[in-house]
Parts: sequence; structure tokens; C-alpha cells
Amino acid sequence: MIEIDGISRQCPRRASLSAFGAGGSNAHLIIEEYQRHEETAADVAQVEDGVLYIVPMSAKSAGSLHQGMARLARHLDTYPNLRLNDLAYTLQNGREAMEWRLALLVKSIDELRNVLAEILRTLDQGEGMAELENSICRCSLAILMRCLQQLPAYYPVLAQVR
Repeated sequence: MIEIDGISRQCPRRASLSAFGAGGSNAHLIIEEYQRHEETAADVAQVEDGVLYIVPMSAKSAGSLHQGMARLARHLDTYPNLRLNDLAYTLQNGREAMEWRLALLVKSIDELRNVLAEILRTLDQGEGMAELENSICRCSLAILMRCLQQLPAYYPVLAQVR
């Protein structure tokens, strides 16, 4: 809190750090306190406007992938106002692609929660990877059909080809 001309204002704390080298080189750094922005459900809904996002995951083994999906599901429950575009971007960039991979195509955090819950339920029931592959194929086929129906909206030339 600072006071300027008799008016008190809230502002982040700032500091500067200077380093002066003997050979004439100088460096100056300004540091500012992080101000957390609380997002509302309206902010999240504005981002999730029906756009499909790819949410990839990978692991070194099937068991590790199963654990990763469970961790992601818990994370989504812990942070309900998480933005899907931020999550998808984070999982797409800066991650190493490993042998066991899964990519989910979803348009909302709720849809991602539901798909993860279905996959985890299949794995937890001991139905194994074969049933999971069948479940994912059925889900993927439905998503693929939905994507193909939406393509003419994104590429008007395809609407003329039909």
C-alpha cells in the first residue's frame, strides 16, 4: 500500500538489483511481486467455446500411463476452474513423447473429466488394455465423426466438395 498525493493505492511490491562489473559491464534487474488473478467460472466458460483441444499424455509403461491419467483426474478435481486451453498447451509443449501414448480430443474440462473417468473405470475393473483400446476406439470414432461434421465450418471449400 502506497500513498501518492493523499490517495492510498494497492500495488505490487517491486525491487531492483544492480551489478556493476570492474570492466565497465553493468546489469540491472527489476523484480515485481506476482499478483494472482482469481478466475471465475465465466472466465473458464469463455475459453471453452466448443473448440476441440488435444490433451496428450505419454509414459514409459502402461502402468505409468494409468497412474498419469489418475493424477490428471485428481488434478482436475482439485482445480475446478482450470482452463482447458492452458492444460492442453502445457501437455503439448515441453513434454517428452514416450512409448505409451494417449491423446484425448475434448471440447470442455467436463468432457475431459468424463472421458478420463471412463478410461480409469475400465482399467480399474481389470478389463485390461484390450477393452480399453475398444473403448477408446468407440469414443475416438464418435469424436472423429463429430470433427468431420464440423470441418466444412472451418474450411468452406470442403462444403462445396460434398
